[in-house]
Amino acid sequence: MRVLLVENCDDDAILIHELLTKAPGGPYDIDWVERLSAAQDHFRAAACDVVLLSLCLPDSQGLATVERMLQAAPEAPIVVITTLEDETVALSAVQRGAQDYLVKDQLTPSFLGRVLRYAIERKEAERALRESEERFRAITENASDIVAVLSPEGNCLFISASVENLLGCSAHAVQGTNVLQWVHPHDQDRTRSALQAVANLSRSAQPVTLRVRGASGSWHWIEAKARNLLQHPAVRGIVANARDITEHHLAQEAINAQLSRLDLLNELIRAIADRQDLARMLPILLAHLEDSMALDGSAIYIYDGQADSLSLAASSGLLEGDPHQGDHGPPSRLSTEGLRSCLTRQSTYVRDYAESPETIPLLANAGLRSGVALPLHAGGMLYGLLVTARCQAHGFTSDEIEFLRRLGEHIALAIRQDTLLWDLHSAYKELQRTQQSALEQERLRILGQMASGIAHDINNALMPITTYAELLAMRVPDLDEHAQRYLKSILMAADDIKKTVGRMRELYRKRDGRDQVRSIHIARLMRDVVDLTRPRWHDLPQQQGVTIAVKIETDGAPTYVTAVESELREALANLIGNAVDAMPIDGSITLRARPWSRSLLAIEVCDTGYGMDAETLRQCLEPFFTTKGQSGTGLGLSMVQGIVQGHGGRVEIESQPGEGTTVRLLLPMDGPAAARRELPSSGCCQSRPLRVLCVDDDDRVRAALMDMLEADGHIVVGAPGGEAGIQQFRHALLHGMPFDIVLTDLGMPHIDGRMVALAIKAESPETPVVLLTGWGTFMEPGVFPKGIDAILGKPPELASIRKVFAKLTQR
Repeated sequence: MRVLLVENCDDDAILIHELLTKAPGGPYDIDWVERLSAAQDHFRAAACDVVLLSLCLPDSQGLATVERMLQAAPEAPIVVITTLEDETVALSAVQRGAQDYLVKDQLTPSFLGRVLRYAIERKEAERALRESEERFRAITENASDIVAVLSPEGNCLFISASVENLLGCSAHAVQGTNVLQWVHPHDQDRTRSALQAVANLSRSAQPVTLRVRGASGSWHWIEAKARNLLQHPAVRGIVANARDITEHHLAQEAINAQLSRLDLLNELIRAIADRQDLARMLPILLAHLEDSMALDGSAIYIYDGQADSLSLAASSGLLEGDPHQGDHGPPSRLSTEGLRSCLTRQSTYVRDYAESPETIPLLANAGLRSGVALPLHAGGMLYGLLVTARCQAHGFTSDEIEFLRRLGEHIALAIRQDTLLWDLHSAYKELQRTQQSALEQERLRILGQMASGIAHDINNALMPITTYAELLAMRVPDLDEHAQRYLKSILMAADDIKKTVGRMRELYRKRDGRDQVRSIHIARLMRDVVDLTRPRWHDLPQQQGVTIAVKIETDGAPTYVTAVESELREALANLIGNAVDAMPIDGSITLRARPWSRSLLAIEVCDTGYGMDAETLRQCLEPFFTTKGQSGTGLGLSMVQGIVQGHGGRVEIESQPGEGTTVRLLLPMDGPAAARRELPSSGCCQSRPLRVLCVDDDDRVRAALMDMLEADGHIVVGAPGGEAGIQQFRHALLHGMPFDIVLTDLGMPHIDGRMVALAIKAESPETPVVLLTGWGTFMEPGVFPKGIDAILGKPPELASIRKVFAKLTQR
């Protein structure tokens, strides 16, 4: 607390200073001056919280000291310091503005601190009271409210001059009259009851809103509040305070009307947002709009840009009718020619149909007199037309038309959104199909590479088995019966392995230009798929203690179907895999082919698994939808559907929880034309003995091939790789012992079969080169790499080798 001490006595000043250092409420920052002029100068330079003022100063004595200090510091709390003899003067100083006084001989630290604190608080209280009085005086002197004193019967005993601003007549003209004569007839009973209620109370009553008539006859809204002061000796009446609220009341009515329209607009917008289906949303919207605005009829038309016409989407009230019956309700389609003026304006208002029947023709037969037509525009595009109508003429206000215009903007946006959603849905579906195709092709490419590598390894390993088995059968004809049976089983098993590898390669081979649609033997296709997927439905489940039986039913089905065999085989294999996943316990899978209609063949995969509920059944054909968690991609059934649709067919699925699932592929049935069948290869004569160069990096394959060719009467030279084969060929050519034909493996390190062929042709263009490959044939039929005259897959049969040799050496 900052204290200004004004005292010319050094002892007294020191005493007060010591007391302040001990007084509660500190610390105190004390400034000491000895003269009043110095105190005045100090106060002008720096404010302080309280002044301790002595009345005996060199330049001022007595009460004048207080007055002069107050002039210099009117807001500062002053505590007078006096002696016991000057106490009377000190009391006079308090009356003239000081907050308190202290007798020097009675000072204690606690008393001094308390006095200073109270002095500051009293000064603050005085300041607040003064400000409050000034504020109240300014308000009452400038208020526009009317103040009146009334009797319980309503007689005006007094009224302020501000009544002239409200009623247009002087206070003198109103005083002495009964206020009820100025009140609206509809409000008089309520006003009379309010006066009686106030007369019976000893406190203020609730405000009353009523209408009063001005001198010009216009009505004004006022809000009046009254208090019972009948017992007050200075008043003896009911004091009423009234203010003009006409503008506020009219504004509130406008706000309420606007809020009601906004509530209705929000409600209609929610109805639009809650229903994405435009066909269901628009009738509900019109019904709600008709109820809320008391319309007698309404309709919404959708604009068809291609036909340049309007199609009825929804109607209500007197404009309601069946869109497909032109004689009931509005016409289902309108030409834009007759509505061109409606479609080019923001809104078209027909006040009376009898005066302008051509503007909105829809009002003709419905008994409607007035109507509003609003074109539905969004983003500069026309999306439709909104028509609202009432039976009475001049039935719409400007605010209602503006509201309908705003609502029309939202309806246009809803129609636009529906159009965009449809376009987006179509684009998304197309993107899904593209993604599905890309994923499928990438998967097939990778699996094709894997299958090709597996086929190469299996074929290379299989070649010595088949070769030596054939040699054994050819060179040792007098084997006993058991040996012949064993040899036959070996060859049959090897042939089955070769076919299985071929089917595996066909299943995962990426489709290209060679995949021609052709007639496929249905039963054979089903058997191939069952054999190919046997590990999936037989071996793996049995490891888990689950037994699944698979059966094929083709009774009554046509023998052939036109399709791309690899794609149809993949689709059925996928469905068998899904069926296995749906059977955690023992069950059965049935592959069934049967006629479905005169033009469709049904190929069904039925399982006895746990089936699907309605929601899963609805989504199961969607790409990336799966019930298998991280183990599934969600592309299986969508891939099957894409394959079937690509063949001009469709997929149907029947399933119930606990009753299994049937997936039905409906494909176009073959016509009566005979199915294409493969002709058995004709036999060929054994070629003359040839000098053959056999190039292969696999010692087992090369040895087996050389043994087979030598057993067939040929002279064979082997080379363990591409570079060695080229050198062997050049050496033989240089020494006049050229080879009649060259057999080379395709996949070899450093120099592969294609490079060997090019090198041979460079040395001897007439020498035939046959390419042997265990990778599977991924080339166009009849189209060979440069330098290659023929291709044989591993393991080659002796008959195939003879046929190729005979063909190439007889040219």
